[in-house]
Amino acid sequence: MSLKVGHSYELKICFSEEKCKEFISVSNDVNKYHTDKAFAINKGYFGELIHGTHVVSVASTIPAVHLYAEDSVLISQKSEFFKPLYRDIEYIMRGELVKIDLRFGTYKYIVHVLDENEKLVAKCEFNMKK
Repeated sequence: MSLKVGHSYELKICFSEEKCKEFISVSNDVNKYHTDKAFAINKGYFGELIHGTHVVSVASTIPAVHLYAEDSVLISQKSEFFKPLYRDIEYIMRGELVKIDLRFGTYKYIVHVLDENEKLVAKCEFNMKK
């Protein structure tokens, strides 16, 4: 694929209980906000929160797999969360290639994470290098 600024990709993801348990098993992050519904509700949330790193790892598939600049690797990433993400809700991830710098062989991608009402809940920035 010949990549150009403006190329985009969208995916839908639902972080099911099973996927979240698998992520907890791999990450060993057993923070109660992610594992104990009663605890999270007591702290003012609607249920267990999705791990931020789980969200970012899925979002990273947009530049790493779907809008892949051949032979490139991740050199930096930045993420911002504006609202909590919860289990069993379908989220939309819209990614776009926003900058190519051929002098340095770098590619900058932005991925917006939207809830079921298409409200922005998170934003991820990924910089890749050939």
